[in-house]
Amino acid sequence: MSLLNNTAIATGIHAIFRVTSRCAFVGREHLPAKGQPYILAIAHLSHYDPVVVGALLRRKLDFMARAEFYETPIARWCVEHAGCVRIDRYGQALPGVREALRRLEKRRPIALFPEGEIMSGDDSVLNGGPVKGGAGLLARRSGVPIVPCVVLGSEQFRRVMPWLPLRTGRLWIGLGEPIRVAGDARPGRASRAASSAELAQAMRRVYRQMQERFDIPGEVKP
Repeated sequence: MSLLNNTAIATGIHAIFRVTSRCAFVGREHLPAKGQPYILAIAHLSHYDPVVVGALLRRKLDFMARAEFYETPIARWCVEHAGCVRIDRYGQALPGVREALRRLEKRRPIALFPEGEIMSGDDSVLNGGPVKGGAGLLARRSGVPIVPCVVLGSEQFRRVMPWLPLRTGRLWIGLGEPIRVAGDARPGRASRAASSAELAQAMRRVYRQMQERFDIPGEVKP
């Protein structure tokens, strides 16, 4: 059983965040209807991003997880019971890609972090950093759209205070318009780079919209 996709557990985590934090959204209308497959591409700023996204969007998501998370028993247990898809970035990535495509065919949304790891400052895609081509690859082969997503504030849960039921925590989630990637039979390097650049620009647009809409403190910015 997938823990994060278990309705009771997801509802409980959602309730915790609602009691402890104030949550603001922008672009929620861009999320495809339930039952429709899509790829959720999330800017990666904190280890808490998957929990926040899974709980507050109230969607069943299968996250792509790096092979490194399978190296220790506790981490392996967590990612396996969260319904994750194992992806080996430095070895055989093809099995993970095939598994993600199988789940998309079954109309199960896939969530991933196109930067590959946590990024901050100038390295973050939100500040001009690059993204990798995994999201574009899956979108091209499956024909499903990519939905850019930005989460701000999740790193605060490293401290004790935001977990208390005082609504002192603040979270912001932004979603962008779905991106369709052309299904080229044999895409070249230029087309792959173009799809990655389009996704990066879309994520930065979402971030700018959040800045315009909300009063976001400087300490939670990437």
